[in-house]
Amino acid sequence: MNIVQVRHNFNCNDYLMLLKRSKKVSIESTRSIRALEERCRQFADNQAILQVRLLEKDSEIELLKVQLNTSIAVDEQLRLTKTKLDTEVIHFPFN
Repeated sequence: MNIVQVRHNFNCNDYLMLLKRSKKVSIESTRSIRALEERCRQFADNQAILQVRLLEKDSEIELLKVQLNTSIAVDEQLRLTKTKLDTEVIHFPFN
């Protein structure tokens, strides 16, 4: 079948049907693209929220490390003071 025969066999109704299908596919594609864009926006929003939470947790961890080091230093100071006082009590002359 040559191009002339194809043109003659292709009627207006066929063209309209193809055009409708094309529009339907185009509308569905547009909807799909919009849905994907919305999901991407939601994903980006969630990523930003998670990034903020991560920074907050990092700050909490750093604060806890400082508190732990302070507690360790205080415990060591108390241990040294107790040892010193125990030594003084042992060597205290009782009359």
